[in-house]
Amino acid sequence: YICYHLLKGVKKVRFESLKGKEFIEATKGKRLGFIQELDLEFDLTTSEIHQLVIPKYSLLGLRKDEQSLMLQWIDIRVIGQEIILIDR
Repeated sequence: YICYHLLKGVKKVRFESLKGKEFIEATKGKRLGFIQELDLEFDLTTSEIHQLVIPKYSLLGLRKDEQSLMLQWIDIRVIGQEIILIDR
């Protein structure tokens, strides 16, 4: 489980449940894409998550390593049923 803080407390979410969700930039309403694969970058001493690394794919389904989307964990506003809202 991944725990994240909300105004009303702490919520738990399974890492696997993040796959398939769409990322939307809340302030502009811009769609950033869907999560097919996901890596976490975190601090080994504190276990705090720093950022999500979401690889981008070409039209042929090939992974583009140099163009991964890096989202800071502190920028995530809400993790919903189908979308994740972020502030950038």
